[in-house]
Amino acid sequence: MEIHYEYCAFRFLELWEKYEKDLHNDMQGTPSGYQVRNVLNHYRVARNFKGLSDEFAEKISAHLVEVSDSHGQPADKVIELAGRFEKDFEQLNLSAASKLLWLRNQSPYRIYDAQAIKGLRRLGKFHRGDYKSYGEAWEREYETRSGEISLAARGLVNLPRNYMRDSSLSGDQLTKLVQAKWFRERVFDIYLWEIGSAKNAEAIRES
Repeated sequence: MEIHYEYCAFRFLELWEKYEKDLHNDMQGTPSGYQVRNVLNHYRVARNFKGLSDEFAEKISAHLVEVSDSHGQPADKVIELAGRFEKDFEQLNLSAASKLLWLRNQSPYRIYDAQAIKGLRRLGKFHRGDYKSYGEAWEREYETRSGEISLAARGLVNLPRNYMRDSSLSGDQLTKLVQAKWFRERVFDIYLWEIGSAKNAEAIRES
């Protein structure tokens, strides 16, 4: 079964408008403990933080702000933030670190997700288990598909507004959104999630 970039573009547009746009705004400045927990629940990684009280969620927020605003490469910052989580919660959580930093800063952060990892492996592009190798493999594969992904994203502008959750977006607003690099990169994330799912992997093998 072929996974179409147009479908992935539409899926991310809906995800962004319904959830992630507000979560991105919440992660600016110094997020509250409630806002941090809301993000962790959205990404289904809150369960990895045992005993996540308001006090600990606020500590996560402080770590996020400090690491995000420091000097260094994005991959190093993800690893640093995950290391702080390990000290506080006794579990290295690269997935949560990458998602929090992406929501705060967007590109060039790479979301580290178990299903996306499976997707890259099914493309035969990723074998090692560390975050930096994942990012390098992600970027190489994205580059080979960036033209098709950009075309699929631009196609959203031509959809009737009633197909979209937020039909109040003007043509100019939607055009600016889908042309943003971070938007196109997240379309690729959706693509990886799709081919990384057990259901789609089985269908792909049978096609």
